[in-house]
Amino acid sequence: MGRTLVTKLERIRLLDRLINNCKFQVLITISATLLLCIIHWLAAGRLVVKEMEIHLTHTHSQILDKHSQTGRTRELSVALLTDLHGGASVYRDDIAHVVDKTNSLGADLVLIVGDAIDAPREMIEERMEPLRHLRARLGVYYTTGNHEYYYGDVAEWIELFKAYGIRTLLNERVDIDGAICLVGLNDQSAWKSGIHSNEMHALGDCPLNDPVVVLAHNPAAADKIIEYGAGLNRTVDLILSGHTHAGQYVVIVPYVYWLLPYFYGIYDLNGGETKLLVSAGTLYQGSPMKTPMMSEIWLLRLKY
Repeated sequence: MGRTLVTKLERIRLLDRLINNCKFQVLITISATLLLCIIHWLAAGRLVVKEMEIHLTHTHSQILDKHSQTGRTRELSVALLTDLHGGASVYRDDIAHVVDKTNSLGADLVLIVGDAIDAPREMIEERMEPLRHLRARLGVYYTTGNHEYYYGDVAEWIELFKAYGIRTLLNERVDIDGAICLVGLNDQSAWKSGIHSNEMHALGDCPLNDPVVVLAHNPAAADKIIEYGAGLNRTVDLILSGHTHAGQYVVIVPYVYWLLPYFYGIYDLNGGETKLLVSAGTLYQGSPMKTPMMSEIWLLRLKY
């Protein structure tokens, strides 16, 4: 059957050359590779703002509005950045472009979920300086990714970001607008710097009926986060992650999709009680190339 199919395909001149002509095969391969490289290169620096409305499990009808004492639904706008990877092929102008684009959204809150850097502080501090200009009514928060632990002492970056007005959450919680419990967890690679990465006790510090939003760079941690929260009688409403880059390059997307438990986009977990959003990342790692429409900033409208 296979031989019959090939025989029929060979009757088409172009396919016959593709099947039987080695030089033609090499030419097609080189041409396709070059075309993909050009497309990926052009797409890498084109930031796309993607908007999504998310209804948290704990709605405002379940909690007390401290201002109006009513049950009206509240909304919080959140700008989500992940995987900036300052260093390597990401320069100051790239970071500045992200900052300008983010500030133009006028979000209530800015969240940076890991892999902000990709080199030691002494090498790229100047490239990251535009981050000091990020602005949001309720502040800018950051939690670590795996790459923060690859280059020297992560505390040096935490100190710098603090000077920029960015608060780092290391297995900590903070109240946002008196209603949402925001938890930032260390990346699973934190142990490389002697930091315990599996301490999720901050979930237990969240008020029982408040919506819980968790920042966790690697979405592979989502199931453990949900399980840990359940043990503390806490339902995690939303987990925000990055890390996967959605494969970054078209040619490896099938492999990454098959390999990872959560690849890209929004997932309903825990019987629909918990949502997981996996961003493809704002910039790129290594070569300045990325699948089109995947250099993204998420503008989330949280309803609660």
